[in-house]
Parts: sequence; structure tokens; C-alpha cells
Amino acid sequence: AVRLRVDGAALSPPHPEAVFEDELLWNAGDTSLSPSDFAARAAEELSLPPPFAAAIAAELTAQLAATEKAARAAAKAAAADASPVEVSWQAHRRGLELSDRLLWPPGGGGLTPEEYARQMARELRLPPDLQAAAALALRRETQGGAGAGTAAESDPPVRPER
Repeated sequence: AVRLRVDGAALSPPHPEAVFEDELLWNAGDTSLSPSDFAARAAEELSLPPPFAAAIAAELTAQLAATEKAARAAAKAAAADASPVEVSWQAHRRGLELSDRLLWPPGGGGLTPEEYARQMARELRLPPDLQAAAALALRRETQGGAGAGTAAESDPPVRPER
């Protein structure tokens, strides 16, 4: 999960009236959309001033690099400790609540949180927004980030992977 925040007041020239915030699941293996392309589309769709596209691209690139570095460190640590860890998470969307507790293998055992959520959503016939919220909550928990384990109504909207 990548959380982006670009404050227009910090841009040159400043745009104190505008702030871009989003949280998304970025598929690093899918090269059809670059951070620059995403930033340009987001800025255009939201009618943000021109400096936002470059700032969003820079923030996204920095977040992806940090996430990749953390993933490599986690994989290295997981290889040293091959025992599964208990993971609990909750997701809330439109009055629906979904939670799960499971043993997550080191490094995911070849399964990503997004693949797990997609499979679970298919089996339980869950709506796409709850699938995305589940993937985000599990991703947060397995990455051990802020707000780990919970995706709630107040979180930014999340688009499911296609």
C-alpha cells in the first residue's frame, strides 16, 4: 500500500488551496502505467494545477522505492525465520465488516495480499470495494505499517486490481 500526500503550499509556485491525498495498491510488476503516467492522469482528472503532476510522480517514486527496500528487508528477515506469523485484519465498507485471522507464511509463500483477497472475494462473492479494502488491510498488516490491520470507511477509496 502506498500513501501519497502532496501539499500545494509546498510547490513552486505555491498552490495553498489544493492538496492531493490518495492511498493505492501499486502493482510493481505491471509496467503498463508508470508513476509519471499515473501522476499526469490523476492531476488531469482532479483538475490540479500543473506542478502537481511532477510532485505526485516524485512522491510515488519515492514511496515505491521505500516499499521495495522494506520488502527486500522483510524477505531477508523471513528467510532467516521460516515460521509463519499470525495475522489479524479487518476491513469495513458500506456497513459491511470483514475480518480474518490466519497464519501468513514468510514472504507470503508465493501469495500476495492482493491475490489472497481476490481469491477470498471470489469464494465469498464479495463486492469489489470490500475486496480492495481486505487487500489493503492485509497488505498493511504484513508490512507492519501505520494503522496496520484495518481498512475503514474513512480510508481513501481503493480501486481493486484488474
